[in-house]
Amino acid sequence: MYLALLLARVPLVVVFSLAGLGKLADPIGSREAMTAFGVPAGLVKPAALFLPFLEIAVAIALLSAGGVRWGAVGALALLVLFIIAVGYNLALGRRPKCHCFGQIHSAPIGPGTLVRNIVLALVATFIIVEAGRHASPSAFALLGAITTSGRLILAIDLLLLALILIQAWFTLHLVRQNGRLITRLEAVEAPLGIDGRALVDEHAGLYVGTKAPDFALRSLDGGAVMTLSALCGHELPVLLIFGDPDCGPCAQLMPEIVNWQRNYSDKITIALLATGSEEANRAKNAEHGLRNILLEGDSNISESYQVNGTPAAMVVGKDGRVAGRLVLGPGRIRPLFERTVGLAPAIQLPVQGPTTPTTKTSSHLQAISVRGPFHGVTGYDHHVREFVRELHRQGIAVELQDLASWHPARLPDAMRDPWFDSLQQDVGARVALHFCMPHQVIRDRTKANVNYTMFEADRVPVSWIQPSRGDDFVIVPTDSSRRAWIASGQREQQLRECPLGIDASLYSAVHEPMNLTLPDGSDIGRFRTRFLNVSEWIPRKNVDGLLRSWMKATTAKDDAVLIVKLSRNGPLRDMFPSWLASFEQHAGGAMSSAAPIHFVETTLSDHDMPRLYATATHYISMSFGEGWDQAMFEAAASGLELIAPEHTAYRHYLDDSVAHLIPAREEPVKYWGDPATAALFEGANWWAPDENVAAQYIRSAIDGHGAQKQSAKSRILTDFTWRTATERLIEILSEAQETRWRRWVSLTLP
Repeated sequence: MYLALLLARVPLVVVFSLAGLGKLADPIGSREAMTAFGVPAGLVKPAALFLPFLEIAVAIALLSAGGVRWGAVGALALLVLFIIAVGYNLALGRRPKCHCFGQIHSAPIGPGTLVRNIVLALVATFIIVEAGRHASPSAFALLGAITTSGRLILAIDLLLLALILIQAWFTLHLVRQNGRLITRLEAVEAPLGIDGRALVDEHAGLYVGTKAPDFALRSLDGGAVMTLSALCGHELPVLLIFGDPDCGPCAQLMPEIVNWQRNYSDKITIALLATGSEEANRAKNAEHGLRNILLEGDSNISESYQVNGTPAAMVVGKDGRVAGRLVLGPGRIRPLFERTVGLAPAIQLPVQGPTTPTTKTSSHLQAISVRGPFHGVTGYDHHVREFVRELHRQGIAVELQDLASWHPARLPDAMRDPWFDSLQQDVGARVALHFCMPHQVIRDRTKANVNYTMFEADRVPVSWIQPSRGDDFVIVPTDSSRRAWIASGQREQQLRECPLGIDASLYSAVHEPMNLTLPDGSDIGRFRTRFLNVSEWIPRKNVDGLLRSWMKATTAKDDAVLIVKLSRNGPLRDMFPSWLASFEQHAGGAMSSAAPIHFVETTLSDHDMPRLYATATHYISMSFGEGWDQAMFEAAASGLELIAPEHTAYRHYLDDSVAHLIPAREEPVKYWGDPATAALFEGANWWAPDENVAAQYIRSAIDGHGAQKQSAKSRILTDFTWRTATERLIEILSEAQETRWRRWVSLTLP
């Protein structure tokens, strides 16, 4: 029993000592992991401080003679706590990095994490029971009690265990290195105009232009029979994906297929032809909810299409003929889909002579760690999603971590793209890109750190300057934000400018207007002039100034309507009804005396927003200051007539040739209702648009008298794409990576 107790104590001592020492070496990472696991903000610092000492204390107690049982009790208590935390996050679909061994090793949690902790908990329970039955000498005394042959067996076992661990470590790092080599190969291929992911065996699959074999397969959705002819009957190209419920890469691709079916149904029809049993496919699909899963059964359709592995895919045109050669693997299926729906240019394989270089920015950046919000409805969430999509398209490996504390408003599950949640794996990045306010940055000391942020006044909070000096660069979207940083004392050489972008393929398309109705049931589309404003209900957006201008300019008889898409999710959300009643009292009249005002509070996805803009003829903002104003930017890309204040970000992408610009006067910030946000604006100025001029522009638009501006649509869709924005971002991140490398070399070499 002595030997059994010793062997049981060894793994617990090793695990808890390594965990404690690893966390002590990386306190910042420990705090970040605590936050990611959902620990309340007030407990994060003390928990991150005391946990490593508790783990080390457990390891020491397990080695001692009198403390072995108490050490096992402590180990069991911590392990039960870990099991609850891991199980809770997995149940919510979250996979934060466990940071179990601190700086030594960290990876996203999964079922394996849960199993490991349960096994260790059982070991701790065994020690508690046996230590209560028998006297427990120290670990060193136990070694003395073992016979010579027993010690020899133990030494051989420990040697074999060490060899297994070394082999596992070597294999893990070999796999990671292989991934880095593939990424670097793609980086070498890209400037040469070669997309290695899209190159296929010239003999694979059916030839383009041949008639695709028809089929009649039973659908997993209710058992109806679906044919290729029926799929082509939607007058769209058809993407046939061949998969198997036991195929790991197929499972990896399924969340993306769900997103494609949901967001691109107007451009492509997607069907998954699945081998395997109905029960296995139904169980696998229960996790994802794909449509058009067709069961191959014994039909041998895969052989007809010359499929020799999964996942595989090919495109069939609406005429039923092969429009794209068969490709194999997620890395080739994604570009095939993107080219088919117009998200990426068609690949031209080289014929003879040198390949024409692409326009992609050449850089040494191969991988990046991104930390920022992406589950929510704010502008920051939108920017993170779009930048990450485009980084992926440009061949950059991305590790994505959510900033869960950013904002309480989250997208409904049906509007969230599960692909983003799949990007939690370590990609070996040497640059960490943060999207947050400077005091929220948690720096990774092993990487170059760059923060993308913005502000909406003439200066940023002084409290931001000192923390930001720990960053390699601070990126802002416009010159107005850059000047605000410099005015507060930020070093100019640390600032970089990178504008945001627009989804050109989405906003160049024609969209059906939303069906909006007034409370009396009348259709908003019947009004000749339809103004739109999209705002969060916060003081900076100046919604009351907008309503005052509308009441000055309009009457109930006007053939016009103001649509206000209002988000009420912050600290002021419950004050709006009472504020609206108070507003009418102070405005000197009822809003019913003006042309109708319709508030829309429905949450809309990124792909639904163009339909909202299609409902309007004009877009107006009365904001006091903007870091960018994505809504005005998207309205410009939608071709609406624009009325905008002449200040901050609006000057970056608008001028008086494409917008009616409202003069604004600089004045001290008056921020009410939210003390935390008010503190950020303390001592700063913003810009109040002239409400009389705004009212004149509104009146002129309704009467049809004002000079119509040329559309900004072409300028926005040409000069401000996400591809262009991301190429600029990659330049900055590459510079940060190289600067950090040169600094390290200068400090290391004599």
